[in-house]
Amino acid sequence: MMQLWDFLARLSPLTRKSLLSELERLELCGVEVPRSADIQARLRAEFGADNSDKNNTNTPPRLFFAPLNPLLSEGAPEHANSGKIARVSLDPIWEWIYAPLGTAIGVVADRLNHLQFLTIRQFLTLVFCTLVILLLVLALWS
Repeated sequence: MMQLWDFLARLSPLTRKSLLSELERLELCGVEVPRSADIQARLRAEFGADNSDKNNTNTPPRLFFAPLNPLLSEGAPEHANSGKIARVSLDPIWEWIYAPLGTAIGVVADRLNHLQFLTIRQFLTLVFCTLVILLLVLALWS
């Protein structure tokens, strides 16, 4: 067992945290991993007992698919869950939705990058023109 602790000590903190997450996921799926409880206890002591990011609901994919939570299963897709959708199967859908948006945001950011190098006079002129245009739009809208 000492060799295992030495091995874990040589891993980076990010790798140890990933190991803890994976062991917890396997436990949720019902997969038995020998000595998992000891390893999890030691890693939880290192990273905090609450493991606050275990069910991180602040990630964009989790927020986007939040309405589907009653239909989602945290288990691996190999395990039979009648009437449930494996959460990991939503990853390709998120990638399909996000890829064009990410590309578009990158293109817009590249095109607007020159704005950060404006002089104060150019910046204030741009802000003034933008405000005048917004006021005109509001006046015409009413």
